[in-house]
Amino acid sequence: MRFSLQIFSRADSRSRRIRFSGNPLAILLLIAFLVCLILFVHSAVKFTWDHYSPYEGTVVEIKRSWTDQVASESGDVEHLIIRTPQGRLIDKSISFQTRITSNIREGDYVVKKRGFRSHVRRRDDGT
Repeated sequence: MRFSLQIFSRADSRSRRIRFSGNPLAILLLIAFLVCLILFVHSAVKFTWDHYSPYEGTVVEIKRSWTDQVASESGDVEHLIIRTPQGRLIDKSISFQTRITSNIREGDYVVKKRGFRSHVRRRDDGT
């Protein structure tokens, strides 16, 4: 069995080529690259959507995910597990800096309005 994959292949010998042929480690390298790419795209889309969409509820748990450690450069993404007023549990991504500056802890009631410029904030007793 012969596996061959050529990228940027030209007849010109001066052009750069990437060639995987006949090496089973090349398949593993290609699979690892695709898995990392999928994890990165999933984390980026989820992080962007969570920064745009509105939500509110009580913070049940604050945790970190191993997929965010692999996919992000800084690794400071945390997940807020929130119980909505309807009783559903939702998972929202938030950066560590935003959580610390908003003083969000487990048991706090948080509110986020729609939009990228709206940040997650804690609802105080007087609001």
